[in-house]
Amino acid sequence: LYHSISLYAALSAILRTELMRKRELLEICEVQSHRGTNDEGSDDGQALLSTNLPGHQAQSSTLTVKRRLQTLTALAAIGGFLFGYDTGVISGAMPAIARTFDLTDTQQEVVVSSTVLSAFVSSLIGGKINKKYGRRFTILCASSIFIVGAIQMGCAWSYASLVLGRLIIGGGIGLASLSTPIYLAEVAPPDMRGTLVTINGLLICVGQFSAGMVDGILNEVTPSNGWRGMLGLAAIPSIVMFIGFQFMPESPRWLVMQGRDEEALGVLKAIRESNREANDELQE
Repeated sequence: LYHSISLYAALSAILRTELMRKRELLEICEVQSHRGTNDEGSDDGQALLSTNLPGHQAQSSTLTVKRRLQTLTALAAIGGFLFGYDTGVISGAMPAIARTFDLTDTQQEVVVSSTVLSAFVSSLIGGKINKKYGRRFTILCASSIFIVGAIQMGCAWSYASLVLGRLIIGGGIGLASLSTPIYLAEVAPPDMRGTLVTINGLLICVGQFSAGMVDGILNEVTPSNGWRGMLGLAAIPSIVMFIGFQFMPESPRWLVMQGRDEEALGVLKAIRESNREANDELQE
């Protein structure tokens, strides 16, 4: 039942992501269709002017652009890592938790499945949050929820407080699983888009593997209270993600949807190899 719910939640998130992207693409097309020919001519002139500037002004260093994309990818992919870690870590922590709180079989099932249920519910509302407030804001919310949930679970003093922490962490999983693939797809260059989005899926598996390793190590080192470290350690990558995204740009596609074309162009110039490439992508 647990794996069935997990699969259903994952497929639902993927389907909602694709539907939301198609809906937003239609909205962008509508915005572009209402622009006048004068604006188009002005944009073309700006694009031509930018291509005639000196090298150090007309385009960013290729190495700098690659580093920025690598940083964006690494920070966004932390969401996938946390997805895998928080859904996988409970398997190794549960025996010690059951002994600590003297849990029944039903209570153990609630502890395990509550995160998946919460992730499913939050993924249903994540699309509206992404659309209204942006991908960066949603990812910051998800990382904040991860931090609170990890601390709550690591410091849990009862069965109820543990379930509360699992529910909180599930909310972060639902938002992150929806937002990070969208963000990666919208900031990545067209020729790298598939690769960067796949990295997010890869990090889910890495997170699950890491959870198993941490479970095994802490169960050997501290058999009685090691589960607190297993659950609480998720706060560390969450904090890195939260701090890192304070300095990350918003998705240029979302900025265009909000009519903030100049900001979108500025973001594209920072993560593309030339101003001309940024202008061309903005027009598309």
